[in-house]
Amino acid sequence: MIVLQGKEKTVKLSEWNGRRVWIAGMNTPWSVVQTYASGLVIMVTDEVDYLQWDMSGIHVITNNPRVTAEVVFRGGYCMECGVAEGLWRLRALK
Repeated sequence: MIVLQGKEKTVKLSEWNGRRVWIAGMNTPWSVVQTYASGLVIMVTDEVDYLQWDMSGIHVITNNPRVTAEVVFRGGYCMECGVAEGLWRLRALK
């Protein structure tokens, strides 16, 4: 699992809900993100500019209705809520 949040270009290991997860910034090249994304990709953003053209299989947490519409249009899953609530809702996914 990898969580994309922030504007850094780094990937680091963290713990979330008792599991180890990768955390990467939105400016991390997509080829690097895919290396660490063994399964679930969670993106946290309120900006359309960070979305991929193909959002298939990507879960996005946002508070921006425009981002929600774009994610669904591009084939992704979206939740309009805060980060903590969104991560809690996705806790059962791996």
